[in-house]
Amino acid sequence: MGYAEAITEVARFFNNIIVSPRKQIRKVVNIYDEMHAVLEETNVERFLIFKAHNGGGVITPNGELYVSTLYEDYTDPFISVKADYQKLPVDVVYAKMLLEIIKNKKVDYKIEEVPEGILKEIYLKEGVRRSLIYFLGQDRKNVYFCSCATSQDIIYDEITVDLAVNKIKQNIK
Repeated sequence: MGYAEAITEVARFFNNIIVSPRKQIRKVVNIYDEMHAVLEETNVERFLIFKAHNGGGVITPNGELYVSTLYEDYTDPFISVKADYQKLPVDVVYAKMLLEIIKNKKVDYKIEEVPEGILKEIYLKEGVRRSLIYFLGQDRKNVYFCSCATSQDIIYDEITVDLAVNKIKQNIK
């Protein structure tokens, strides 16, 4: 191995050990900063970021589909649900919601109007009355989305939520 190759290897090693993890940590901090700002500046009381996946491979139309929580921030009256929502099986109503957010980038759910299914069951059990659900992006194996929920009938300052979600999109993958 020549001098140039050795320097290249050292640079790769440095990048993989020091620079790449630092960038990832910065992205996570940025995500949580935006989530927290939404909770402080609006009446959103819970902010969850999910990925839809099939358990490891490429999502296929005939395969199983699950959702798992990646990040959460919340305030009263909500509690932590991140551990509860790992590899949660998706039903037809939930899958249709995912298709809707992929197509429209955002849906505004008044929970009493949500069709019967696992999503409505979860929301009712937890006291959610309104939720803005946003498409965040996708890669070969995952679809990323978020839910900004409140126990109230309306979400105030939706523009603040929209702006925060746009910043999160830049950091999610």
